[in-house]
Amino acid sequence: MGSLMLVALAGAAVTYSGPTPIGDPLTWISWADYPSAALNAAKEGRTEIEISVDPTGHAARCRTVTSSGVTILDQMACAAFARRGKWEPTLDMAGKPIFAIYRQRVSWRLGNGQREAAITPPDMEVEVAKLPVPAADAKVVVRQIQRSDGSQETCDVVKPSPSAALNRAAYTVGAQLTATEPIGDAAGQLVRGARWRTIEFVEKGATPPSK
Repeated sequence: MGSLMLVALAGAAVTYSGPTPIGDPLTWISWADYPSAALNAAKEGRTEIEISVDPTGHAARCRTVTSSGVTILDQMACAAFARRGKWEPTLDMAGKPIFAIYRQRVSWRLGNGQREAAITPPDMEVEVAKLPVPAADAKVVVRQIQRSDGSQETCDVVKPSPSAALNRAAYTVGAQLTATEPIGDAAGQLVRGARWRTIEFVEKGATPPSK
């Protein structure tokens, strides 16, 4: 069998905005975490997980957002990051620690060890007639604080584009985005917390940099 390559993509290759990790997320998973059953069966895939980080900066729960197609790989991705992950507490506008969502991609690969392209996929694409800045600068990240029922409480631009017009548009779009999933604590109770969303503006007919 070829050499084993296990890549935690949110560190070196895919970077999502979210709560700040303490340490390097690439150290939170390693080749030793590759489940032996999946290894022996030469199972590969890519898992995207979503971790609910509690107000103290610890993982409260984890769910699979996009499955690798191999249940045991998805389960191990959650287990490794929930067990080893630690984050700085996320504060609301009043300075109070709250829950927050951390997203991570893990690529389970057997073979020559080639890494995937460093691309951060947007949560939403907005088509415009003409961009006021280069396409690479046409992304805006907003942070939403959502209530326990998943409805939105506030929306703020946290990583702006050089274009003030795109920032204003992202704020408007972000304020209308609803949560894909309410945030839960370790007991499964719904809680108030923060999510980050990346909005990418694309010229009509053009291929965005994230493709």
